[in-house]
Amino acid sequence: MLYVLDQSWGGGGAERLATSVIAGLDESRFDRYLCFTRPTEERSKVNARAAGITILELNRRSKLDLLPWLRLMRLLRAKRIDVLHTHKHGSNFWGAIISGIVRTPVFFAHEHSWPYTGDRLRVLVDRFLISRRATQMIAVSEADKQLMIAVEHIDSDRITILPNGIAPPVVGDVEALRAELRIAPGAPVIVCVGARPEKRVDRLLRAFAEITVSFPDARLLVIGRSSDEEGLQALVDELGLGALAQLLGNRTDVATILELADIAVIASDREGSPLAVLEYMAAGCGIVAARVGGIPDMVGDGVEGILIDPADHEELTEAVSRLLRDPSLREQLGAAARERQIREFSLAHVVALTGELYESAFAATGRGTRPATIGGR
Repeated sequence: MLYVLDQSWGGGGAERLATSVIAGLDESRFDRYLCFTRPTEERSKVNARAAGITILELNRRSKLDLLPWLRLMRLLRAKRIDVLHTHKHGSNFWGAIISGIVRTPVFFAHEHSWPYTGDRLRVLVDRFLISRRATQMIAVSEADKQLMIAVEHIDSDRITILPNGIAPPVVGDVEALRAELRIAPGAPVIVCVGARPEKRVDRLLRAFAEITVSFPDARLLVIGRSSDEEGLQALVDELGLGALAQLLGNRTDVATILELADIAVIASDREGSPLAVLEYMAAGCGIVAARVGGIPDMVGDGVEGILIDPADHEELTEAVSRLLRDPSLREQLGAAARERQIREFSLAHVVALTGELYESAFAATGRGTRPATIGGR
């Protein structure tokens, strides 16, 4: 089987999940190939090769750089790939075309969520090209599936839900991190993972400014790069937050930072099934999350966290303040969230579901039943 990703350089949750899943597939059952269509960071390639995955790099420089796709077609033919699994719209588009040309038996088009508004061409491509060529479209949540049906008019039976999952967190030295970030013992810590514009860190910063009136020793840590880092830092300065709010940029120790956290927040305008929320759950944080996309399928309101209308400033401020005031509630919600993440959203569970999906789809082609290996021959 072969995965196609646009790139991993600066990639978000979709790219991380895809590379983790293919690495987790049993190499005795699947011949695993991974195609990066754009220039890719070296670390991703090293990790993939260490897992025994064969890599193809197309190094496309723009949307109009079409000749490299011929290399993918040659690989599909030469290795007689049985299952092609593409991720996100650009790769799904080319996967639909190429799989038809080389007659790949099974083609999965994996959509990791988008706003489903304002792009009529994309809707038409999904509806009339990708979904019709794909063995199945893959959605990451029931909410996304329903949007595919309502907005793109894709038949329900052509959509499979495959949840996201994460590996158990590897936690480093929490006290060393506390010292590095100059956070006093006992100071409440609020964390937000993700700083792209749709994550609406600006909303959280404004809410945090009010929260510090009642909790003056609280700290806010924002992880991730933003296209408007200067604007976010200017807002920190405008609100007079100083060192209380830190924009940390990209970090490799997210699990350790979350272990330090009391509360984790996501106030996005839109989401699919964000890996950040799964990381919050795995860490047992008190979660405040926007009631958007697939988040309500992951976090039950009042069960594993508190859900809010992301545009409601008062609701966001009160939800965080409530968890700061009530440590027992934080602990209760955090424990339930951790238990559910292990049960329903572990990487091992998602890898198992993915393998079953491939074997079932291949068997349905009539070319064999539950073969020892699927992929290249």
